[in-house]
Amino acid sequence: MSEHYDIRQLFAELRLEQFLAYLPANGWQRTVQQGDRVRFELSDGADPYVLLLPRSSRSPGSRGLLQKAVYMLSGIEDRQPFEIALAIIKMQPDVAISEKKPTDGVRLRFVNAQDVSIKVRISSRPGSTLLMPGEAIEVLGSATTAAPLEIEIAGDCE
Repeated sequence: MSEHYDIRQLFAELRLEQFLAYLPANGWQRTVQQGDRVRFELSDGADPYVLLLPRSSRSPGSRGLLQKAVYMLSGIEDRQPFEIALAIIKMQPDVAISEKKPTDGVRLRFVNAQDVSIKVRISSRPGSTLLMPGEAIEVLGSATTAAPLEIEIAGDCE
């Protein structure tokens, strides 16, 4: 029995953070940054496959680049585009960037203004996240929480 998926709906659900979790988990290596694009390579012994993603979800044309990446991965992995999109959507990025505004607390926004990626670990969250140049993460804190907030930043994670 064949399942039916609306590829347009799946494309609307895709997030850059999910791609950034999916690609390394499937053997892709982030190599260099090219302007407002991040380059990933997958080597199969011959010439490597190259995939360019936007540096930020706010970059011009980012949605179109993500859609093109799904079709490219479909050809490389020999799976249907909806299967690739579903696999990417199921990926859980290390840290989600919140769009909520606190009503009675503190909102901290960390922006990676360096030319290299940095790894950020925040005590109130499990794991860490890799912030590429120009990307940001927000932390919301309650004014009633007595626990201190610890932030650890490791530079040059390329």
